[in-house]
Amino acid sequence: MNLIFVFLVSFLGAGAAADDPFEKTFPRANAVCYVNKQRLEVYIRGESLETEPSENGTGKYLFYRKGDLLPEALATNGFDTFSFFPGKSGLCSKTPGFLLEKDLFVLLLRKEGNIVIQPFALPEFKPGPLIATEHGSEKAYQKGAGVVFLTHIQSRDRIIGKVTIAGASYTYQDRDFPLWIQYSKRGFETLTTHTFRNFPWRRFFKDEKEFLAAAGWDPGTKKFTRAYVYLAVNPSAAKKCLLLVKEKEAIDGKEPWRCQ
Repeated sequence: MNLIFVFLVSFLGAGAAADDPFEKTFPRANAVCYVNKQRLEVYIRGESLETEPSENGTGKYLFYRKGDLLPEALATNGFDTFSFFPGKSGLCSKTPGFLLEKDLFVLLLRKEGNIVIQPFALPEFKPGPLIATEHGSEKAYQKGAGVVFLTHIQSRDRIIGKVTIAGASYTYQDRDFPLWIQYSKRGFETLTTHTFRNFPWRRFFKDEKEFLAAAGWDPGTKKFTRAYVYLAVNPSAAKKCLLLVKEKEAIDGKEPWRCQ
């Protein structure tokens, strides 16, 4: 009788494990966080045991474990591929995590190179929906009750050409527009002052007001409308010129270049 009981327990346990989504996937990466003296572990897992070198650290499935409890799945669609955001923080290993409010902890991930935020409501570590963005970034840090990211409005082509500006010959190239954004409980917002202060070509503008006007800042939509950047260089004269426009256009030198 005891033998039959042990067999039934083993059989039922094996069936439960076979239906467990965590056990049906394979490890890719994990990060451990300690928030308010509580342990949280997040796992990235994949469909197969073996992977290509390019797939190391990436997977389609996300799980989390609170303390010694069993892992639970985070909501994913089974198609997107995730990885941890580069770097770490004082709270987490292998990926940054930030305590933004006493009741809000966020973990940073990436999906196809773009920022993904996984919020957790404290103290229960109840996960909210994944917040996907179209912002690529390699740098993030906490600022007060928000997370600040450096991202870029990317140029659609890598164009190099010649142009005559004020009678002098220049070589021009399009560049990405660096942009600083912040995520908090209120959602995402563009940090205009931070963007101006860290703008690589800040010296072409006398102040932030002039920069915002030239870059077409729209306070209604909270977006820059002239964020396509051209930089022209004349090495012999040691001069550079900057042009901000709405979109790629044919360059003829008659545009409102700013030169120094």
